[in-house]
This record gives sequence, C-alpha cells and structure tokens, in this order.
Amino acid sequence: MDAKQLADILTELSSASKAITNPSELQSLMGKYDMIFAGKAYNCINTIELRHTLEKTFHLNISLEELNSLVPPTCSKLGMRIVPFINAANPEETIPYCYQIFL
Repeated sequence: MDAKQLADILTELSSASKAITNPSELQSLMGKYDMIFAGKAYNCINTIELRHTLEKTFHLNISLEELNSLVPPTCSKLGMRIVPFINAANPEETIPYCYQIFL
C-alpha cells in the first residue's frame, strides 16, 4: 500500500461520512466499512480500525506500524487533523500506538 492508495481511501471515507443524515445511514456505513465512525459529525476514525477495514473491505494488507507511518504525511496533504495516541502500557514510547483521524 502506498500514500496515494491511502489518500484515495481516506477521501472515500470522508465523503461517505459527510453524507450521513440519519442513524440508519450511519449504521449502513459502519456495516459497509466494518468500522466505527465516531464524533458529533461521524467523522472520527482510528488507525486500528482503519487497518482492519483496509484488510477486510479493500483487501490491502498493511501492518499497523506501516499504516501509522503513512498517516501523518497523507492526512496533512488532505487537510485532515490527526491526534496521536500512546500505548498506555508503555507511556515512555515516543512512537504513537495509533492515530485518531478527523475526516
């Protein structure tokens, strides 16, 4: 997987989340991508679930570490805000365990 593929998928997810107008559409979207769209605007996802969706829905295998390395530059180019999370079991780690992405 490369940054272009990730950008295309994040753009698709962003468009889909922005089209939600009712709870039924939210449930349908979460079923389609097998991931949670959280937040008031249903535009918040995380890289742990995104990695699962990439594998199960888009048939792209990527490690969480590789995905986490692609997310910051890709989201920056797309104007998407990210929040890094550190593994609570090892708070001294400086490498984020996952990212929350605001589509």
